[in-house]
Amino acid sequence: MVQKQVEIAVIPVQESMMDLTRLGDVKKVSQGLGAAQDPWTLEVCASSPADVHVAAMNGAQRVELCSHWECGGLTPLESDIRSAVQEGVPVYALIRSRAGHFTYDEAEWQRMTHQIEASLSAGASRVVVGALDQRGRFELERIRKWVELFGGHRLVIHRALDASNHWDADAQALRTLGISRILSSGGEAQAWDGRQRIDQLLEWGFDVTVASGVRPDQKEDWLKRGVRNFHASCRVEESLPVRHFDGATFPVSSEHVRAWF
Repeated sequence: MVQKQVEIAVIPVQESMMDLTRLGDVKKVSQGLGAAQDPWTLEVCASSPADVHVAAMNGAQRVELCSHWECGGLTPLESDIRSAVQEGVPVYALIRSRAGHFTYDEAEWQRMTHQIEASLSAGASRVVVGALDQRGRFELERIRKWVELFGGHRLVIHRALDASNHWDADAQALRTLGISRILSSGGEAQAWDGRQRIDQLLEWGFDVTVASGVRPDQKEDWLKRGVRNFHASCRVEESLPVRHFDGATFPVSSEHVRAWF
């Protein structure tokens, strides 16, 4: 049998290839990605695929998707998540099984665990979670189990933390769970009033999204403090007369989104 000769051509390479097993090259990639990212991010609180479309078309870089915004938001439908991700922006899904307080029984914990799994499977980049125990402290042990199941990188802590009776201690304890992202007003009704605690979260290394009463005219002041993520509803009230029912709706406003840019 005659074997064919195979010639191996040497292809000149102008630059050395990056080896991502080397820490130095990983740092270069990280720096390059950072340079390509926006210097700050607007996260719009959306409660329908239509809201997500308006937010994305007018510049929002991310959405937190919920249902029933008027009660503070509940877990969105999986079908809404699948529609929302088609808009091309990251979708964070709120996980909240019902309205009212943030202290849950065993059945509610199981339900929310299933909701996290379903939301991530439907395409959500991350889920936004939180809870309090009977003492009014942040529910760390339950969240720890979700970290074990889904990974801390997939979880964002929501403003249940701001309702904690011991905000500072609970915020510090979250660092031990492998969670880096927090949505917070610094424990106050308005984020600007909680700015010193927001500063503390940043010093502790958290990726903070400021929320509650955050306005476009505050953006530069927040940026000077090191905040790079802003959460806003950007909504207007629309109403139609309906016999026996409240006809008000609160869609995301393109004008309110554009006001940030």
